[in-house]
Amino acid sequence: MKTFAKLIILVMAAVFLTGTSALACWYQPPSLPSLYTITGWPGTQGITDTGAEYSWWPSSASSSFTRQIESAGYAPYNTFGIYGFTVNGGSVVLGDTLQIFSGGDSPVESVFVNFNQTTGVSTNISTGDTADIGPYFGFYITTPDGYTFYSHTALNPDYFDHMLFFNLSTELTVSLILAIEDLWNGGDKDFNDMVVSVTSYYTDDRVPDQVPIPGAALLLGSGLMGLAGFRRLLAR
Repeated sequence: MKTFAKLIILVMAAVFLTGTSALACWYQPPSLPSLYTITGWPGTQGITDTGAEYSWWPSSASSSFTRQIESAGYAPYNTFGIYGFTVNGGSVVLGDTLQIFSGGDSPVESVFVNFNQTTGVSTNISTGDTADIGPYFGFYITTPDGYTFYSHTALNPDYFDHMLFFNLSTELTVSLILAIEDLWNGGDKDFNDMVVSVTSYYTDDRVPDQVPIPGAALLLGSGLMGLAGFRRLLAR
């Protein structure tokens, strides 16, 4: 009887362990493309998504937005811009928006945006348009389907993370590459529908030892507002 009982226990243990192993195999985290996979740019191997959901203006600054790649079928119609936001009770609340690119712009187009630290107002130098964005800002893309997707995943109607952040900051700039997927629920998930580089230049005569630690500047987006970053990780 004892031998039979031991046999049953061993069989149950084997089933449990096998089932646990199988369950572990079934769950695989999604694989996100690297910057090199998206762009093919030399020297970008191993540069991966930071997990940030927004960027920031380093003091009063001038930032260049350059549309490096746009290969989407929606290219003639997509619009791209930035938005301000607040966090209320753990939820991200959308603020003002400022358009940077329109669908009719050329594939490689650069636009400068000035930020006034005193007033919090951002100005698109090309159009003269202004918006009260504030020091922290996210990115959006609006498609001809009528959808607007934001870098804060929680704001997206499909709850999909449409934008990957790649940090290329230096001692004197806050620089990032933004890779965007413009289709509902990620479409083919290649994230090359629009690739935008954003570089903010310091304009307050600060010296290098006053500049945030390279690489840490952009990552403030996942530190100062950890809840927003955590929400994005859950969405994945």
